[in-house]
Amino acid sequence: MLSHDMRAPQSAIISLLGDVRNERISKRIEHHARRTMQLAQDFVQIARMGEAEFSGTDILLVDLVRDMADSLWPLARERNIQIEVQDDCDDGFVFAEADTLTRAITNLLDNAIKHSPDGGKIIVTVSRLTDDSNPMLEVTIKDSGSGIDENLLPQLFGRFVTGREGKTRAKGLGLGLAFVKAVADRHGGTVTAKNAEDGGALFQLTLPEAVEPVED
Repeated sequence: MLSHDMRAPQSAIISLLGDVRNERISKRIEHHARRTMQLAQDFVQIARMGEAEFSGTDILLVDLVRDMADSLWPLARERNIQIEVQDDCDDGFVFAEADTLTRAITNLLDNAIKHSPDGGKIIVTVSRLTDDSNPMLEVTIKDSGSGIDENLLPQLFGRFVTGREGKTRAKGLGLGLAFVKAVADRHGGTVTAKNAEDGGALFQLTLPEAVEPVED
């Protein structure tokens, strides 16, 4: 009910944007309306993950990451932000739910774009960790922003966590990162965040690699 009540008025706003003559204002209104709609969808998906059984399929991780980077390219282009995807995992697969993992990576990339300066660069690396006993793949997303408030780091993936005004990250509901953590937990992985030594925020999403069973 909450999701429906949040999404319906936003859809109405978007449908009326054709009557707004200022294109710049129209785009900003549409952007915020769509973010609100996605927030409502995140509410629903988090609730569903707590009730539904895991149903996954083998996914080539770097292809999924590239697809999500391509889908957000128009948003990055508006502010002349580059997104560079590096494949260091030699075509590693994960056994994952495509819809929730797609949304989690999208949330991380959208967050990186949001907090990078105009003309900035986002580096996304897909790599394989070296622990052979428990093979893992890792998606690292590094933005070129001003970093994360150190006081916020310990609780960054909690629901409704917000930064304080004047600090290094913009205020927000924080549900997007809570959703990422829920997806990581559901897939038997982890997600962490820290400030990179050369500046910017660094997010690391680690997932178990899908390994073919050994035949007798």
